Amino acid sequence: RGSPLLAYASMLVFSFVVVYFAQRHVRELGCIPSQLSEFSVERTRCFCCDAGHVHPLTLQPIPCDRKLVYEALRGWFLRGEACASEASEKAHLRFFDSQVRERISQHLM
Repeated sequence: RGSPLLAYASMLVFSFVVVYFAQRHVRELGCIPSQLSEFSVERTRCFCCDAGHVHPLTLQPIPCDRKLVYEALRGWFLRGEACASEASEKAHLRFFDSQVRERISQHLM
């Protein structure tokens, strides 16, 4: 059978590791309200844009994720409405931002 001292030492080390990661997780959760209140889909980062729309390994062109996301949001929130001005062009993005800020924060807070 193993030594009780070794078992207690192992439990103590394990406890410190669990507490460390739990504290880190709680700190990260504390940042969520401010991140949600400042959310903007236009300020999000996309891998494709960061990579200059070129795959880093193959050097082949890659499509822009941002354009695909914006088109999907337009389809979901504008439902075929014509966009004449830039303000109305971004209405679906502003609406999505407001939904993230309001609805998701209601569920997380």
